[in-house]
Amino acid sequence: MQIAFVLLAAGSGERLDAEVPKSLVKLDNLPLFIHSLIRCKEAGFFNQSILVVPEGFKEDFKSALFEHGLDVDSLVLGGSKRVESMSNALDAIKYADYVFIHDAARPFISVRLMEALLKEVQKHSAVMPALAVSSALKISKDGFAVRTLDRRNMYTVQTPQVFDFQLIKLALLEFKNRNIGDEVFDDSFLLELSGNKVRMIEGDLFNFKITYPQDLEFAKRILE
Repeated sequence: MQIAFVLLAAGSGERLDAEVPKSLVKLDNLPLFIHSLIRCKEAGFFNQSILVVPEGFKEDFKSALFEHGLDVDSLVLGGSKRVESMSNALDAIKYADYVFIHDAARPFISVRLMEALLKEVQKHSAVMPALAVSSALKISKDGFAVRTLDRRNMYTVQTPQVFDFQLIKLALLEFKNRNIGDEVFDDSFLLELSGNKVRMIEGDLFNFKITYPQDLEFAKRILE
């Protein structure tokens, strides 16, 4: 069984107020993207790894990989949108049965979760980790709450999201051919657009995404 690991690390870090791309920001003296690659190596079942980086920073990522004794099979440039970065990564995969697509901004991915996802994708072809929403949900307008949503059956999704390789390739091709112009913030959305179901399994509270400076501070406290 051939399994590929795609690490999307092309984010700008603008909301993190960082002077370098987000994935190069250090957490516990390691760039964020290195944390995920270490977990990937620990999992021990990936046959190939693809790292997607922002234009102009390829050498910085290469240097970080060398410094920490890690390597990837392909290092490709990202696009201006997530779907472009994902497309470039999938094009770098010659063959795979399944592909994991993960955000480098989620440094606390666990081997246990990856093992659970791999087991589930072999039964359902597309799977993602998710957490049930526990807080009230509001829609706001001009700074005021205008409607309360029913949070039952509402979930926040995480990465890695895992797909049958041919299935996600076909879904991506269909998305491009339809030229519908939808922004894709979540890889599973491509499957939804093409009429495919995506299995959800329980995510991990620690597998949160670092987006704002306070997220990085929280991550540092976890490590302490």
